[in-house]
Amino acid sequence: MSSTPRPRSPRYRRRRPLPALVVLALLGVVTVVVWVAVLGPGDPDAAPCPPPAPTAPDYSGRVLAPGALDTVAPTPPKFVSVRVLNGNGMVGEAGIVQSGLAELGFPRAAEPRNDPLHPEFALTCHAQIRFGAQGTAAARTLSLVVPCAELVRDRRTDDVVDLALGTEFTGLRPTSQARSALNDLVRLSAPPPPSDRSRGGQAGGSVQPTIDPALLQEARDVRC
Repeated sequence: MSSTPRPRSPRYRRRRPLPALVVLALLGVVTVVVWVAVLGPGDPDAAPCPPPAPTAPDYSGRVLAPGALDTVAPTPPKFVSVRVLNGNGMVGEAGIVQSGLAELGFPRAAEPRNDPLHPEFALTCHAQIRFGAQGTAAARTLSLVVPCAELVRDRRTDDVVDLALGTEFTGLRPTSQARSALNDLVRLSAPPPPSDRSRGGQAGGSVQPTIDPALLQEARDVRC
């Protein structure tokens, strides 16, 4: 008795994994790009502060690059006269920031007031540090505690520095490195002991403190 031969099952057709691997690779690249964009350093030019309103007083300020003052030696905070301006419409915030700066050793140049360049409270950025030629070192010191503020040099002739608060300002939060830098500036500007003066030491006001450049860089190394 002959048995009917069983039909041969069709051979399993092996799929080529190449298309699937290509798709997975593309998804991996997209994922990496997205996370780099999220976690990477912020673009300092991504959200620049708007120009003053057309009705604002004559304004001759020039916006500087974020690192424009990196080579400027900061001055001790006690020599920095800061005036805080309200450019975002938040009631009382300028006074709070002024008090916080005083606790860090910055003397008050004037009472906080509204920003004359943005009377409509339309400074839609983090903040601006405005200064003239005489306040360059002071602006450098202030930038250590407000590293996300835009640097603006204008034609003022005094050494007063304005800190204008924008709508993206989230509070005065100096890093530990910034506090260390301020402490070093205070320490290095202190008058030497009498024994050192007798050997030719100089008093605090004429001493140009020197701080570790790496510490100054770390103080401003934040995501804005």
